[in-house]
Amino acid sequence: MTKTGRKPAFAVCLTCKSTQVPQTIVNMGDAYYSAPFKEVAATMTESIGCSDCHNPADMSLRITRPALREAFQRMGKDIDKVSHQEMRTLVCAQCHVEYYFEKDTKKLRFPWDKGTDPEQVYAYSQEIGFSDWTHADTGNAMVKAQHPDYEMSMGGVHQTAGLSCADCHMPFIVEGNVKYTSHWMTSPLKHMEEACTVCHRRGVEELKARVFYTQDRVKEALDRAGWANAKVIKALVAAKNNPRADQAKLQRAMALQREAQWYWDWVSAANDMGFHNPQKALSTLSKSIDLAQEAYAKVAEALGVPEPQLSREEAKERPAPQNQ
Repeated sequence: MTKTGRKPAFAVCLTCKSTQVPQTIVNMGDAYYSAPFKEVAATMTESIGCSDCHNPADMSLRITRPALREAFQRMGKDIDKVSHQEMRTLVCAQCHVEYYFEKDTKKLRFPWDKGTDPEQVYAYSQEIGFSDWTHADTGNAMVKAQHPDYEMSMGGVHQTAGLSCADCHMPFIVEGNVKYTSHWMTSPLKHMEEACTVCHRRGVEELKARVFYTQDRVKEALDRAGWANAKVIKALVAAKNNPRADQAKLQRAMALQREAQWYWDWVSAANDMGFHNPQKALSTLSKSIDLAQEAYAKVAEALGVPEPQLSREEAKERPAPQNQ
């Protein structure tokens, strides 16, 4: 990666993009993170590669990115004492996680101080008063989720059974008398015989149908949560400049919508459409819908009008409440 749309752009955006980053951090210290993107990118000639996950001396797995190691330290865990099987997931968790940049230093940090569930990560962001962006229409300070793949997998059926990311995404391949780990890090659906049928004996087509069924249910819930959040945003925009609106109640509605959108975004930003942990995905989206509905009711309350009760289909085009 040599370009980014961020303005100004900082070197922190390169952290998961080159094998040269770990040594650059050693050389520059924390000043690396806030250094100008273009200046540091100009020194990078290699993309990600073997040494990001493997020790060149003996090819053992290793952690090369400080943010993951520091997150474990804050949680009271020693990442150097985990099992080899756990390492087959943690080398992925160096990058495939939720993160944020510290405000002044731009240092990369994983917000796991309270835990890795979306509720715990949100509570942490509230505690430190963090926001990623400001909504252009509502003016609400929002938090943005970034591919929380490791976090979503935690507690899922495969993780609970002791499987690692590599077991499904980098399965063993046999060619003649040679057995090796695939480094085509892609969807297991692209190599189901090696990735899935080792444990699941029902056949590829039945397994694929099960995956799509699960993802379709999550997508339906994701869309419902999206519509619920969209109608609240529309209502907030209509109400925010209304002089008759109860501002305290509107602020409460804003807080509810901020949290509701976070839970929608958590599932939307993950790269599995809920498959890593369907129960967590659906419960998270349910929470988003409930909070969005509560926020909509609070907007109506702020305007002193009753909240209309509409069907799910009608809610998609639900008008914003108006002060009568």
